[in-house]
Order: sequence, then structure tokens, then C-alpha cells
Amino acid sequence: MSDNVPNDLHYTEEHEWIRLDGKIATMGITQFAVEQLGDVTQVDLPREGETLKQGDVLDGMGFYMTYGQAENADVVARESLLPIGLAEGCRLKRALSRDAVLTYDDVELPPGRLCDELRAEQNAYFSLAGQGRSAREA
Repeated sequence: MSDNVPNDLHYTEEHEWIRLDGKIATMGITQFAVEQLGDVTQVDLPREGETLKQGDVLDGMGFYMTYGQAENADVVARESLLPIGLAEGCRLKRALSRDAVLTYDDVELPPGRLCDELRAEQNAYFSLAGQGRSAREA
């Protein structure tokens, strides 16, 4: 194995990796996948066997309620998908079925978050806001 590749990662054919530390698993994607996909920004909800109810507040990345999937930035913008990094602290507007994809229409963003303002600026800068809703518009 190359000196640049950590020896504690397990890889898939789809360029995803997982690191196990006891009962904790950390997942990611390879640099090749990052270069092919662009922005990695989609949240799929809820975990298998779980139902999230209207009013639930989402926990952070890697915790109980959310898990992510890599998606191309154009698809994220077009379908108004909520980036996983912005999901924490959002309140659900309605109940979601198992494995539903989370969009800006599904959540109320916490007021006054800098991350949402920066995302809106990023969308405007890269002209993605016209293809999908920005965080500021949600």
C-alpha cells in the first residue's frame, strides 16, 4: 500500500471508505471520488426501522438520525437537497418515511446560522441558486 493511504481504512469499489474504532464507524470517500463528484452534499433520512416525526430536531453528522450519500453538486442544486453539513439543528416540517431524501422544503433552518449564510453566498457565486433553492431562501 502507498505511504499516502492509511492502513486502517476499508474500501469499496465505489471509492468509499470506512474506519472502525470499536463500535464506532467513520465513513468517507476517496480523493478520486471527490474529484469526480464535486461537492458532496446529500442527506438521506431516516435510519432503517426509524421514523422521524414532524418537529424532530436533527442531530449531527454521524449520529443517530442522519446519514449521507455523495451526490453531484448540480443534482443537489436542482433537487434542493440539504447538505449533510447543514442538517444538524434543523427541525422537520413533516414526518419522513424511511430512507427519504432530505430537502430544504423538509426542514426549518435554525435562525441566524453563519453556515447557512455562507452556503447561500456560495450558491450565488457559483450560479447554483437559480437551479435550486439556497439555504437563505429556505
